[in-house]
Amino acid sequence: DDITWGVAYKISEKDIEDVKAYLDYREKCGYTIHYTDVYQIGHDEPIIKNAIVYIGTTENESYIGPASLDAIARQILQSVGPSGPNKEYLFKLASALRELAPDAHDSHLFDLEARVLELMKTNNI
Repeated sequence: DDITWGVAYKISEKDIEDVKAYLDYREKCGYTIHYTDVYQIGHDEPIIKNAIVYIGTTENESYIGPASLDAIARQILQSVGPSGPNKEYLFKLASALRELAPDAHDSHLFDLEARVLELMKTNNI
């Protein structure tokens, strides 16, 4: 029953090529490009048609596979990539969801956030 809302960014015409190149580079590790309509809460008609969406796949070399919450939390805690620590990404994602869509709830995301914070406290990180 979880519902997670996101944010769509409309890019100015002059910046589309640069932003797309940046995103193609950033999302290169196992992500595929899809096009979808974007809806606003409470509206039946899309506010953006054919928006680009990057979706992570199970073929991603960094995909841990089916795993327990604890195993995923441990992986996040020890992982660091070119953009920084994975835990930072997790915390910012959870915070953004709370701020941008306070009525949305993603129990997996929030359970994962709580478990990583618990591991950090237990390990004095």
